[in-house]
Amino acid sequence: MNYNKEECFITELLVSNDITTVIDSGITPKFLSGTNKEVLKCILDHNTNYGKLPNILTLKKKFPEFNFSRIKGKYGTNEPMKYWCDEIREKKKYNSLVDLFEESEELMIAHDTEKVLAKLKQTITMIENEVVESDRIYINSDTAQRYEDYKKRQATGGLTGLPIGIDMVDKITGGLNKGELTTYMAYTGVGKTWLLVIMAVNLVKLGYRVLLMTTEMSTKKMFQRIDAVWNGFDYTLFKNGQLTRKDEKKYRKYLDDMSKTSKDDMLLVVEQSTGGVTQIGAKIEQHKPDVVLVDGAYLLEDDFGNDDDWKSTVRIWRALHKLCLAKDLPVVVTTQSKDETNANLKSINFAKAIAQDCDVFGVLEQDEQQRRDREADIRYLKLRDGDTLSTVHINWNFNTMEYNSIYTEKVEAKEKPDLEEKGIITIE
Repeated sequence: MNYNKEECFITELLVSNDITTVIDSGITPKFLSGTNKEVLKCILDHNTNYGKLPNILTLKKKFPEFNFSRIKGKYGTNEPMKYWCDEIREKKKYNSLVDLFEESEELMIAHDTEKVLAKLKQTITMIENEVVESDRIYINSDTAQRYEDYKKRQATGGLTGLPIGIDMVDKITGGLNKGELTTYMAYTGVGKTWLLVIMAVNLVKLGYRVLLMTTEMSTKKMFQRIDAVWNGFDYTLFKNGQLTRKDEKKYRKYLDDMSKTSKDDMLLVVEQSTGGVTQIGAKIEQHKPDVVLVDGAYLLEDDFGNDDDWKSTVRIWRALHKLCLAKDLPVVVTTQSKDETNANLKSINFAKAIAQDCDVFGVLEQDEQQRRDREADIRYLKLRDGDTLSTVHINWNFNTMEYNSIYTEKVEAKEKPDLEEKGIITIE
């Protein structure tokens, strides 16, 4: 059955001459088996060299054993090329699962559970990400929508994605855009988790569904922060049970209102992450969010192995970026630098590798004076489309749990920091 599907796929490709659908479906020779793999490679090579597909006669000469599909004596299948592309993709997924089960069975017999889990994660991620149809648009496509998009950008001052609620950050970054990965890095205690919580609350209040994954703290502690930010409570008083009667009454009403919200209408879901990017992908399918926030991405498991730290970091961030594209969602993650004194550049673990797979890359910095004044800087080291890099100076009002933009500093083109020259670790 599988072999016949492949024959039908190749036959219909030659009859229809619809190579575009095959390319857009992401199908390559590795999706086929045996001789069929070589047949498809020959077809693609012929198209590259001569600008067209070979005819059936040419292919018969090279592969006399290949069986072309016929209906009533004529070559073809009477099915569109898209149908056979879908069939081949499903067949590939099925065969990958069969191989997975067979290998897992052998490992289970050997009582090697760790290798079984690693193999499961690797294969499932491959199945999810291996075949992605290309997002293709012609110059004359969606013209009305493109102009409408332009007018929206005009009306919002360049905002193209979801607003996080910090005006100058939204202006510089353009908001959180679908299919894009944003990373914020900081030394412990600077406020990266608070920044993520404030993002989450602001987005939920605007009606967006948010999935917040936490690796660094329990969901209980995360909700303490969310509740404080949502209600504008002094976090120290809230944490220690010292709210005023007025604020305590406000908190009770807030919880009562939340308790009446149905599960289907919940806009904020907080999950404890105990795995890797594969787990996040599964949670996305479960909760269907508009945006994903991951606190402490550096603690995510590497779904593909246990190599050196830098190799795992590369794979994790690359997988996060692929996840953004595959799910067509904005994903924001935080990670940690190792050194308080140089948290802006030199101490950033594998920052160059991380930045390569990010659309937006920012570093939260805070010197001693800023710490006393409840201020911080967000230094953007990478922005989409090569936009002018900037540093946003913000005020952190701990009493109301709000970030407010103070002002920005632009970095002129000649002064843009070179990641390698400034001491960021280069991966060899």
